[in-house]
Amino acid sequence: MTAVMKKLPLLILLFLLGACDGSNDASSTPVRDVVILDLSMINGRPPIDPQKTDTQDSLDLAENLFIGLTNYNHQTNSIDPEFAQSWTISDDGLTWTFDLRQDVFWVQPTKADGNETAVIPIRPVTADDIVFALQRTCTRSTGTPDAFIYFVIQGCRYLYENPLKGKQTLTDHDQLLLFGAKAIDDHTLAVSLNTPGSNFLSMTSSPAFTAVPRDLVEEYGDDAGVEGKSPTWNSVEEAVYSGAFIIAPTSTKDRTILHRNPEWKLPPRIDIVEKAVKVVNIWHYESEAIAFQQWQKKQLDISPLPADQRETMLESKPNNVLLLPEQTLFYLGFNMDSPALGDETVRQALSAALDREAFVLDLYNGRAIPMRHLIPPGLVGSLLADQTGIGYNPDYARQQMAASSFRACRLMPPITILVSSADLSLRVAELARDMWVEELGCKTDQIIIEQASLGQLLATTVPDNEGTRPDLWELGWTAHYPDADNWMHDLLHCSDGQNREKRPCTPTDTLIKQAAMSMNIEERQGIYRQIENQFFGETGSFPIAPLYLPGTYRLAQSWVTEYHPALFGGEQYDSYILDPVLKRLERSREEGK
Repeated sequence: MTAVMKKLPLLILLFLLGACDGSNDASSTPVRDVVILDLSMINGRPPIDPQKTDTQDSLDLAENLFIGLTNYNHQTNSIDPEFAQSWTISDDGLTWTFDLRQDVFWVQPTKADGNETAVIPIRPVTADDIVFALQRTCTRSTGTPDAFIYFVIQGCRYLYENPLKGKQTLTDHDQLLLFGAKAIDDHTLAVSLNTPGSNFLSMTSSPAFTAVPRDLVEEYGDDAGVEGKSPTWNSVEEAVYSGAFIIAPTSTKDRTILHRNPEWKLPPRIDIVEKAVKVVNIWHYESEAIAFQQWQKKQLDISPLPADQRETMLESKPNNVLLLPEQTLFYLGFNMDSPALGDETVRQALSAALDREAFVLDLYNGRAIPMRHLIPPGLVGSLLADQTGIGYNPDYARQQMAASSFRACRLMPPITILVSSADLSLRVAELARDMWVEELGCKTDQIIIEQASLGQLLATTVPDNEGTRPDLWELGWTAHYPDADNWMHDLLHCSDGQNREKRPCTPTDTLIKQAAMSMNIEERQGIYRQIENQFFGETGSFPIAPLYLPGTYRLAQSWVTEYHPALFGGEQYDSYILDPVLKRLERSREEGK
């Protein structure tokens, strides 16, 4: 430790005393620390193309380097204005018109000076940049993940299913005349849909609606991230940005440095501007183990937690460990045509006899979130993981089994559980069987476990399968965009959703559509609470038995005072709040050991 570092606490005390003694001497004013965020990415910098993001690292960079039409607020689970400062909806709900900001520019970094980088404004970001982004999304050759969800936009599906021919460019495609996204002028965007729904607003926060410069893509090419290709529009040498941050020219292969975009005019995501992150250091390491070592040395603010260090850290520093749920729910589906499971009280009993905590401990050693209902946290319209639903209740389970037409589990006909060929899926079925034997008195040989490839499992459980369908099956459901409708409507609605369970239509389906049309978040949450109770409450119909959401562990330093991790989409670095003084002191103590 240097002599200066040893004196840091005293220097800070003297600064504070000087600030409070009424002196007007400029030399007594404390120097404000620049808020610097230190993170890690495993391996090198990923390709940065909003419509081609296929990894979390790519999502994180695209979220911060380019402006989106709207912003998904990770703290409130709501959609906020971003490039679009307001919007209106036609009376039939099919046309959305967005009023765009006029103070957002494409900028190119020039020279870095300390913690700042100067930029050259190239041109304003316009409505056509969003139109072009959507055209790219709906073009098969772009390779946008889950592009099918944007088929709700008029002409998107046709464009996707009719690829470019020969040397034809996207601009030349004849079907663009019928495409549903139009630039009315530079600052007005209109999007026409095939079907109305409030869930479309959630889609507008996705990378598909992130602005891309048509002129530069067409000039420099569209092979971003392809090894051996010449520099493209978003290669570091030619890159232009429109987001809150830019990549500084001083970045290296070992560290990507982000500086605040000096032309960024949007209001900060946090209340106190002085606390906003100004610099982001993204350190590229070869493994999570190296990142963890750097976190222990206090060189990283946030880090992944390697599996072999989990128990140690949970015991020694539980306040620094965060368990973040993934957006994939694993569940047991009930075949309502089954001789045994057509009885609602049997489904209630089987679901209530499942100890979700035991599943989480056995399968993931605690690294998962037990679920009592369908919609996971972290989505527009979602509820907390334990906010409704009966969950594990063995007394209720036995009561419902006794009230069923069979009176006892051992008197039911044999039931078949079909799971994938994965060992984890087999273990799910074994645990469920053992719980039903213990809690409900079922016979072990009464519950038959079968395995199949995932493709066979999916084909066997479709509602119109004319062959033999299993009584139960294990599957997972993953969100495509941050909205509860993508779960409740797309998975369980009796006619519009997958409905592998062949659930008959009921008034609950009317509520599902009502929630899908409501633009009021509180109203939607209230409707979804009703729906979840009608499915998973004490008198619920239980078309499925929700089990758990796998999770990932992350470490955060004590000086990270506010942090809302992205459960969906990319991390928003300008929403982090750090205490830079505490960070500097903790680092100096670590270096002095």
